[in-house]
Amino acid sequence: RQARHARDIDPYSSEPLYAQAAAYAGQGKLGLAYRTYEIAILEHPRDPDAWLRLASFELDLDLPERALATLDGALLVDPQSLRIPLLRTAAQTATAAPPPVPPPEAG
Repeated sequence: RQARHARDIDPYSSEPLYAQAAAYAGQGKLGLAYRTYEIAILEHPRDPDAWLRLASFELDLDLPERALATLDGALLVDPQSLRIPLLRTAAQTATAAPPPVPPPEAG
């Protein structure tokens, strides 16, 4: 509710969308959180933070390939960003990580 109120006060800020996405994620409503980050990008496509927040959320959801695609968008918006290479490295590492080995069965 506070995020909606903040959005009413400043409809041009993306901060209320980030707050709403975080609230959804905290409630376990990951699909709604994801969509809210996407809306932030649609409404503020030149805001590199919107792209980086979605990429970070995608990494949290173990979606490194999507995060890499989102980071490509962030790079177009802010080619000088120092955060993009850090997130890209995390996404590439997650993509290259071997699948977890299941524990041996007791027998």
